Amino acid sequence: MGYVTLYRKWRPQTFEDVVGQEHIVRTLTNALRDNRVAHAYLFSGPRGTGKTSIAKILAKSLNCVEGPTAAPCNTCASCTEITAGSGLDVIEIDAASNRGIDEIRDIREKVKFMPAGGGTKVYIIDEVHMLTSEAFNALLKMLEEPPAHVIFILATTEPHKVLPTILSRCQRFDYRRLKTDELAGRLRAIAVAEGIDIDDASIAIIAKQAKGGMRDAVSTLDQLSSYTGSVIRKDDVMAMLGMVDGNLLFRLADIIKAKDAGAALVFINEIVESGWDLRQFAKDLTEHFRNLFVIRNTDNPGDGVIATADELARLEQQAEGFAPTDLMAAIDALTVLNNDLRFAPDARLILELALVKMTQPKDQVSREPRAASQESEKAKTTDREPVKREVDSGEIAAPPKVPISSTDSPRTNAERSEPHDVIARSETTKQPPVSAPRQKPIAPTANEIETIKRAWPAVLDKIKKTKMSTFANLLECRPIAVEGNAVVLQFHDRAAGHMDRICNDVNKSFVENVLRELTGKPYVIKCLVGGKEEPVALDNETTDDSPQTVKPETKPKPDPGSAVIARQRSSSVEAASDEDIPPLPTEKDPAPAHIIADEPASKPKEPEAAEDMVATIAGLFDATVKETKERKNEG
Repeated sequence: MGYVTLYRKWRPQTFEDVVGQEHIVRTLTNALRDNRVAHAYLFSGPRGTGKTSIAKILAKSLNCVEGPTAAPCNTCASCTEITAGSGLDVIEIDAASNRGIDEIRDIREKVKFMPAGGGTKVYIIDEVHMLTSEAFNALLKMLEEPPAHVIFILATTEPHKVLPTILSRCQRFDYRRLKTDELAGRLRAIAVAEGIDIDDASIAIIAKQAKGGMRDAVSTLDQLSSYTGSVIRKDDVMAMLGMVDGNLLFRLADIIKAKDAGAALVFINEIVESGWDLRQFAKDLTEHFRNLFVIRNTDNPGDGVIATADELARLEQQAEGFAPTDLMAAIDALTVLNNDLRFAPDARLILELALVKMTQPKDQVSREPRAASQESEKAKTTDREPVKREVDSGEIAAPPKVPISSTDSPRTNAERSEPHDVIARSETTKQPPVSAPRQKPIAPTANEIETIKRAWPAVLDKIKKTKMSTFANLLECRPIAVEGNAVVLQFHDRAAGHMDRICNDVNKSFVENVLRELTGKPYVIKCLVGGKEEPVALDNETTDDSPQTVKPETKPKPDPGSAVIARQRSSSVEAASDEDIPPLPTEKDPAPAHIIADEPASKPKEPEAAEDMVATIAGLFDATVKETKERKNEG
């Protein structure tokens, strides 16, 4: 047989050989002793912590000639076949490459057959989280009610990706990362058995770089034995792993303590010219400052710092020159640096910028963001001053609302197509609505709407930066008037949905807050759709100096409210000739303007019954006929 790597050669063969997973070993050995082995297990944890190794030990314990036993003999045919990976009753499946429903169906067809050796058939499914949803669903029934001779062992590094229905059918064991001293002890035992001469500093570095994974640690030891032969020293370990020389880290720490930006840039140039990996250098520098921080804040740093006695004394001396706050600031900056280097196309530039910032005096670094904040606030205040100054000086306001007469512009199609609006207004004429208490209105001035219009682009721009959906809805409207402290926003006829979203409590409050911030006045907004309420005419306002047209005096017009509630046609209709009865309103011949009540636009109320609608239309028709006859008599 050819060469076998150390991590395969020294894989645990019994529960006693397992390192660092005492809680799992104890549970499984007790279950074997008491004959309480479950039908399904889930082993989850980081790589290299013993999931597959313990699964094979459990399989040997169940199929050993002395089993079930917590101490398999490793000499019988069953144990040796499982160790060699050739046992017919232990089936290992890689779910990363066999993740479909067809593979699970194949298991379902074969699971009913008895084991070849007469013991227990064990299915070990590694990386089970890679199975598809369909495959998981096909596995459910087998896990819930498997045959008595079958045990499933599922292994995964990402248990959160396993379906909850799978988790609930398994006994779950969470593997933890191994401690540094546990790794070091195992490495020392392997090195002695293999005849490798390695010092404690080298073992400590290997154990630390493994990050809790036994397989990684043993693989590194195997690689080092090939690199140096049978003698391994610290410099060899650092060279093979690409770690930075400790003297360079001490030198750079002194430069940062001295706040010498020029020396820091020269140092980085030397590192680049020497061919060091800048990302690895940043990680080692972060670890160096972490060691300084631990030494500066603990009485016994030896437990938290991996270093030789000489290095530890040197670290203690250097840590005395740093304040704890300086060390924390340096670690924060280096943490950000390591994150930025992951995606930076130019690692040197990012490292140089970070070191220059770390070498800046504390007051200068803290002053820069404060100055930037002040400049930003000053710019915001400057943008608001013109609008706010005009509001405060009384130069802005909207004229009072002009009553709509018969000579005003005709109604739009939307007004004629919604008779419910007339019903709602006639009901308002009969009984004024009781409005909720409102904020005290602001006295309007002559040019207030013009100021709102000038400020509206700034309002939209600010809303766009904060809430894009609200900005998109506001593009369908424009401010047309100011009534008291209410800014009237008019939406076009096909933007009713946009208006509803703006009238939502959250969006309405948001827009009002922006208006208040940019104008300095507590405005509220009022929305209407074009055609439901006549906008205030700002271009045709009448003033004291403009000529006014004197209209002839006419007879008082009938009350449209009484016409709306009429249930029968009046006798005047019967007396009127066919030529006196006007046609129904059309686009070219709009209805008389006096029918439009001068009331604020509101959501029309639905009629309670169809007969109310018929009576309303009849009342409108009667009122139109009567008005036509009066005009004819006057003429």
